[in-house]
Amino acid sequence: AEAPPAILPPSTDPEARARAMANLVPPLPESAADPPLDPSLPRYTLAELEARTLALAPTLDQARQAITAAEGVAWQVARPPNPQVGYEGDTLNTNGTSGYNGVYFEQVVRTGGKLELARQSATYNVANAQLDAVKAQADQLNAVRKAWFAVLVARENVRVNRVLAEFTESIFELPLDKVRDDQVAPYDPLPL
Repeated sequence: AEAPPAILPPSTDPEARARAMANLVPPLPESAADPPLDPSLPRYTLAELEARTLALAPTLDQARQAITAAEGVAWQVARPPNPQVGYEGDTLNTNGTSGYNGVYFEQVVRTGGKLELARQSATYNVANAQLDAVKAQADQLNAVRKAWFAVLVARENVRVNRVLAEFTESIFELPLDKVRDDQVAPYDPLPL
């Protein structure tokens, strides 16, 4: 409401009219172009990224090592305990005596099927470790796929926004073209 009236030179002087239009409606800023892609950077397909993830992910190495540890425990608990043989000396050289000296032998005998129960329990731990490894692999692959598709969505959003910006600019130019061609008055809101 406070803007001065838009007065354009007659259409018989196209250069003066173009300068007046440029002062009246400055040009829109240029939209940013895509940055150039560095050809020296590697490009990967989704399958290649998944393969690299399976080869390099430390969580998968940890899961494989957990399986090995569980298998070692399962092997060990199924074995009977080792006997212990030793020598024991106590209170040596007390009041000039030789103290208490002796040899001992000790063997724990597991009864009631305890070795078999321990083996079965440890076998379930191996199965759980294997399941954890499968889960870790699925988690890694899902993370790679999620990032891959996020990049695709971002790239498509850039393309759509660029097209929308071009469309908006062309819509903005329509009423200005009518003013340039002297088809409407510069102050007429109808073309907008």
